[in-house]
Amino acid sequence: MMKAIGFSSLLVLVQISSSTHLNGKHLVVGLQSSPVHLHVTRNASGHIMEMQGVAVNTLITLSRRFNFTYSILQVNDVRLEKQSNTLLGLHHYMKQGKCDLVIGSIAMTLGRYAVLDFVEGYAYTSIATVIPMPEELHNADAALQPFQLPVWIALVVIMPITAAAIYYFSRPLNFKKQSDKSPTTASSPEKEVVCSQINSKISEVFFHVFCVLMNQGGSFQTIRPALYFIVGSWCLGAMVLICAYNSILTSYILGSNAKPLADSAIDAIENSKVNIAVNKGNGVDLVLSAAEVGFYKQAGDKLRSNPISRCDTTVECMNHVKSGSYAYLHTMYTAMNVIDEDFKATGVCHLALARTFEPMPGSLAWTLPKNSPYTRLFNMG
Repeated sequence: MMKAIGFSSLLVLVQISSSTHLNGKHLVVGLQSSPVHLHVTRNASGHIMEMQGVAVNTLITLSRRFNFTYSILQVNDVRLEKQSNTLLGLHHYMKQGKCDLVIGSIAMTLGRYAVLDFVEGYAYTSIATVIPMPEELHNADAALQPFQLPVWIALVVIMPITAAAIYYFSRPLNFKKQSDKSPTTASSPEKEVVCSQINSKISEVFFHVFCVLMNQGGSFQTIRPALYFIVGSWCLGAMVLICAYNSILTSYILGSNAKPLADSAIDAIENSKVNIAVNKGNGVDLVLSAAEVGFYKQAGDKLRSNPISRCDTTVECMNHVKSGSYAYLHTMYTAMNVIDEDFKATGVCHLALARTFEPMPGSLAWTLPKNSPYTRLFNMG
């Protein structure tokens, strides 16, 4: 057992020592800028003047740890793949031996695996969806939303029943006897007076029952002891309903009733009324365009069906989103940074994140030329 452990430790030491030939070496580093990870400042001619971000700090730390120096590849290319006859891509300089390492947030795709080595595990993230900020609507339905339809139907049925019961128990005990003792014809004035009094009392009782429900109070004649039970039960039930209604109504009034353009990237892709926007040549664009099955292929088909969905700049993508019918797909870090930058520039929150994130296959990475002698060192570092 001890011999096995000793041999494994010796093997690791040999691997580390074999990779320390980087000591004293000089690397030419290419830059693929991206929000949060790598921000590059250039002058008017495109010369790189300054670079900041997590990737830069990581590179500085590795150079100190393994004692190598580096310089920046001064080209206008900001992507790995070729964009035009003048922008040949950072991979072109790798093949010519002019670039030893490209740093930034680079997506690992099958096509890139064939021609590049990756420093895996640089960062892990999800695909976020940037949508236009949902507009608040007049919440006129909030008054009906706290209770479901069966509750409203029950109230409509119970109110006249309660009013009839209260009316019955509020009548004098000798009401029927007095009406029986006075024989009148159909056109008798006395009978018409009695009927009008009965009708007015029924309407008044119903009105007071409704006032109790509206928390306005009511008055009833206490003719019989049973009336106390009926009225008390109605008042207690009305109090419970009012408290429940008001508490639920508050959440509907204060809560947002705005409907987002999409709840996730899947919603945006499956909805024919929603277009998607991505940065042309970016990792998300490459992943979606190269996919052959599943959700990513469906997204790639939607990208190919709309030529302006692949934007040259992030600002162009944001203008599409603000138009109201586009959803922007990118990594979570970039999406949050884009929203923050737009808010700082305009002072108004025009953009929002969809509720659900989609998992991104693999991790973000750095790249080296295929079969680079430094790949193992950077993966270990």
